[in-house]
Amino acid sequence: MVPGRNAQAASRETRKPIGFQIKQEVHPMNRKDLDRLFTQQVAELMNQGYTIHTGTMAGSQGEVAKVDLSRDGEVLRVLMTRTSLWEGAYDDIISIKVGRNTDRLGREWDATIWDSNLEILSEIKVGKISRDYFTTLEESRRMADLRFQRWTTRHTREPELGAAFKSIALRYLRKQPKMKSCTLGDIESMTRARTREGRLGYRIKAKGKTYTLSA
Repeated sequence: MVPGRNAQAASRETRKPIGFQIKQEVHPMNRKDLDRLFTQQVAELMNQGYTIHTGTMAGSQGEVAKVDLSRDGEVLRVLMTRTSLWEGAYDDIISIKVGRNTDRLGREWDATIWDSNLEILSEIKVGKISRDYFTTLEESRRMADLRFQRWTTRHTREPELGAAFKSIALRYLRKQPKMKSCTLGDIESMTRARTREGRLGYRIKAKGKTYTLSA
């Protein structure tokens, strides 16, 4: 290994910027909270001696926001992105990261740092629930599961049958043990269902019990 390169690598390691973490207690968040976190990270790096590096900030790669900063020839990018890639989250995934440039920069005015080539130093991800509501990915996934369960229930549950069906079911129920005094008001619900043999039937709930009646 070349001695000069070893010294350069050691120097880079000693000046590695301080990362950041979002604490659980700050959730849920709104868009202003995200802006504040982004701003705090930029301010933190400037407090470490980094200055705004305008020469690489032109153009867009689809990011929400970016700020480039440099110190001693090193360029860092504070980057906010929004992706809709499926990770089991409720909606979009918002990422705030700090990355070190690995692209060779020329002396031209508008040099390009490719986001995909960044050496990521720190990153947090949050899940977007609504236009102005964000939370942890874990909570976002929990809410996504709950939403899916509700959707499944709403689209697979048989519709409630009317009074005419319940009147017929009442005659059946009164023949069951301890159900002779059953009234229409005791029938909690009645829906179409399948029997254990797979035949079409009805599921009746009355007085806290469930009965299946063949069609």
